[in-house]
Amino acid sequence: MSHLSFAGAPAGPAPRDPLMDCLHGHQTEDEGLTFEQTAAAKYQRMQDGQRKAADRQQKAEESRLRKSPKTEAPPGLTAAIHEWSRALLGLPRQSTSPSSSQVDVSQITKHHLPAPAKITEVEAWNSHNKNCEDFIEYEIKQKMAQKLATNPKASNTYKAELKKIVTKEVVAEWANRAPKKGFMSRVALATTSVQSYEPSRLSLAEASLAAAGFPRLTLQWNNTINTPWNSAVLNCLLAAWLECYNARGVPDYYDIPQSDETPKLAKEILTKWLSGKRAKYSQEENDKALIATPGGAEKYAKKVVESKDRKAMKALRTKVAQSRLQAILKHIKGFTDTHQLLLVMDEVHSDTETVPATPAKPAHQPRIKLAWRKPELDQLIHLADEMARKNPDSTKAQKTNAAKFQAARAEYSPAAINPEDQLTPQQFPKCLIREEFLNQLGELEVEGLELSEKHIELQTLNEHLMRKVGNKYAMAVAS
Repeated sequence: MSHLSFAGAPAGPAPRDPLMDCLHGHQTEDEGLTFEQTAAAKYQRMQDGQRKAADRQQKAEESRLRKSPKTEAPPGLTAAIHEWSRALLGLPRQSTSPSSSQVDVSQITKHHLPAPAKITEVEAWNSHNKNCEDFIEYEIKQKMAQKLATNPKASNTYKAELKKIVTKEVVAEWANRAPKKGFMSRVALATTSVQSYEPSRLSLAEASLAAAGFPRLTLQWNNTINTPWNSAVLNCLLAAWLECYNARGVPDYYDIPQSDETPKLAKEILTKWLSGKRAKYSQEENDKALIATPGGAEKYAKKVVESKDRKAMKALRTKVAQSRLQAILKHIKGFTDTHQLLLVMDEVHSDTETVPATPAKPAHQPRIKLAWRKPELDQLIHLADEMARKNPDSTKAQKTNAAKFQAARAEYSPAAINPEDQLTPQQFPKCLIREEFLNQLGELEVEGLELSEKHIELQTLNEHLMRKVGNKYAMAVAS
C-alpha cells in the first residue's frame, strides 16, 4: 500500500503517518483527521471488533466448559420459571415488541405489568405480618405452657421437638383464623400462549400470596428487589413453584433434571427475571401515557416500527459496507490508500427501506438512492456487489444468499429524501460528489463537511475490477 502525500505538508523527512498507523494496528483519534485517516481508523476498529468478538466467544465457551453441571441452570428450568411468573402476572409469553410492521397497541395496555404496590397496600401488608407474628408468638407460649405443665422436668430435646409440633399447629390455626381478604388475580389476563401450568396450580400459588397478606401480585417496581415487599413476593413465588415442582405439577416437556441445586438455581433465575421486569416498567409506563393521548396509539405504533426499522436498516447498511469492502480489498492492493478506503464508511452506501408484501408483489427492500454519488462511484459499488456475489472464497449457499439479497435491493425507492439527510462522510473527496447535490445544500452544511480537494481517478480502478468479474459484466456496464 502506497503512502499518501497531503496538501500543505512541510518539506523534509516524512512525519509519522496516522493513516498507516491505523492500518498497521496503531490506534488514533478521529478528530482532526482526513477522510482517509478516519476511514482507516474505522476499518481498524472493525477488524479489532471482529477479533474481540471471536475472543469473547472463545472465552465464554471455555468458561462454560469449566463450569460444573450443578452450577449451570438447565434451559428447561429457566423456561419453566419464566412461564410460571408470566402466567401469574398475566403477561404474554412473547414480548409485545413487534416482529413485523404490525403493532397491536391493545396488547400494551392488556399485558402491561401491574401498577406498583401502593403505600396503603404495603402498610396493610406490614400490619398483617405484625398480627401474624404476635398471634403465633402468643399462642406458642400459651400452648407450650399448657403441655409442659404436666411434665415440668422435660428435657431440652423434648422441649425443642415439642415446640416444632406446636409451631406447626399454631401456623395452621392462623391460616384458618386470619381475616380472609380478596385477591386480585391476573391469571385471567394471560394470553392463550400461557397454558403450560394447570389452573389449579396457579390458584394454589395465588392462595399462598393471599395467605401472606398480599392483595395482588405486583412489585415495588421503582425500588430494588431487596425491599421487604419485593423479597417476600419473590420468596412466595419461589416457594409456590417448588411446591408445584415437588408435586410433579411442572409439565414434563421442560425436562428439568433432578438436582439438589434446583431450589438455589430457581431463586437465581426468578430474581434475575423480576429484576429485568423492574427495568422495563418505566418504559412501559411512558408507552401507556403516550397511548392515552389523542392520536397516541398511532404515534406509538409509528414510533415502534420506525425505531425497529432504523436499527435494522443501520445494521444492514453496515453489513453491506463490510461485504463490499471485503469483496474488493484483496484485488486492489496496488491502488492508493484512498482507493482502498473509499467503501469503508457506511455513509457511502445506500440506505434500505422495507416494503411489505402485497397481493401484486412480494416483500422487497428497495435502495434509497444516494443523490450525491457520481456515476463512477456508483459503478465501483456495483462492481463490488458483483464481486461479492462471485467471491470464490464463499460457499454455494453464501453466493445464493448474496444473489437473493442483491435481487431484493435491485430497485430504487421512489421516496424523496432531503439532501441534508444524506450527507457525505467528513472530508470525502469532492471530485466524487455531484455538483448539483452540493448546490442544494447551504454553505454552512458544505463547509461543515470539510470536503477534500484531492483528485481521485476511478476509471482505472473500475476497469481493473471489470476484468476481474468478466467481459459479460463489463459490456453490460458499458451499455
